[in-house]
Amino acid sequence: MGLVTNIAFGLLAFWLIWRQVAPIIGTRRISAEKTAEALASGLITVVDVRTAEEYFRGHIPQSESIPLAEIRQRCQQLDRTKPIVLVCRSGYRAMQAFHILKRRGFRNHAVVSGGMIAWESMRSRQYRELSQGGRDMMVGDDSHEPSL
Repeated sequence: MGLVTNIAFGLLAFWLIWRQVAPIIGTRRISAEKTAEALASGLITVVDVRTAEEYFRGHIPQSESIPLAEIRQRCQQLDRTKPIVLVCRSGYRAMQAFHILKRRGFRNHAVVSGGMIAWESMRSRQYRELSQGGRDMMVGDDSHEPSL
């Protein structure tokens, strides 16, 4: 009886761990920086799988909102000729959407590594760099104070 119980608990533990790890395995990822470059070139479609409320609080420009709960029903709306980049807050829901699309025959898709957290961090870095560069350019030749 002890051996059977140990095997049952071992299988349960394996199953619980597998449920957490399985969505990560085989997922293609793309950085926020590469996503911005590809989006600027018009090479990709960005699909935001967060809720509509999350999307309206802030999203990647030109992205399309298809919440994860609707991705199965609405995936036929997606253009299969263009690479698709999925994004959510941190990446977990996008990974789930990745596997849903994969099971439906999509092959040219990826997930933004770090999701909107990484996107917003990248945009903040770019803003700081631009601000610092702009401040340096505003300093006059014969003054040590920035001009406004």
